[in-house]
Amino acid sequence: MPAPVTAALLLIGNELLSGKIVDQNGQLAIATLRRRGIDLVEVRMVADDEAAIGAAARELAARATFVITSGGIGPTHDDITLASIAAGFGLEMQEEPALRAWIDQHFAARPAELAVWRRMAMVPIGAEIHTDSRTMWPLTQVRNLFVLPGVPQLFANQLRAVVARFDGQPIALATLFLSCGEGEVAAHLEAVLAAESAVALGSYPVWGEDDYRTRITIESREAEAVARATEALSIRFGSALVRVEQGG
Repeated sequence: MPAPVTAALLLIGNELLSGKIVDQNGQLAIATLRRRGIDLVEVRMVADDEAAIGAAARELAARATFVITSGGIGPTHDDITLASIAAGFGLEMQEEPALRAWIDQHFAARPAELAVWRRMAMVPIGAEIHTDSRTMWPLTQVRNLFVLPGVPQLFANQLRAVVARFDGQPIALATLFLSCGEGEVAAHLEAVLAAESAVALGSYPVWGEDDYRTRITIESREAEAVARATEALSIRFGSALVRVEQGG
């Protein structure tokens, strides 16, 4: 089986760290990557700070197949993401003619704003510009980083275009609901995990439900391994097993 495609998320903005804006893009990206079968290796949140953005971009790019950034893309003083990524990789900034032309055409009816919007035509040397009618704004790629805006609607459109470029491996999932507590399941989980090393097991205590106290997840890219582990745990838990759900 080929190595799984991996991704990392870099969420940028003082407003996120201060709580002025509640992050939506990270949660959307996590769910989207999961459905695509792409492993998310890290989510990092940093301020509008050149050194912090540059260091995080460089580190995450080395960890994952690709990186998605969110925020700091626009024409105002705090939109420093692209310049910060350039600094992090030791790249100069330059005006991209195709992006400049797109901006000039897009804002032709608002000439008083053109000078401001043209700032967004400045990108790191070597950046790729992907145009797609579905994304509402050209998508900028710097090495294996895809630089997305923080506005949720724009982010969602560009996220779909980014994820479509990668073929993930579907993950099989089964969830067991148990009437017993976590302390009673630990030994069983360890025993099954020793026999089925291809699966990942998760145990989560639950309060306030009428019929179960613990939720166990079994997941793997090998559906057969999930089926075997589910059967083994079902036998071990016996009457404590309330129900089993597949997928999700």
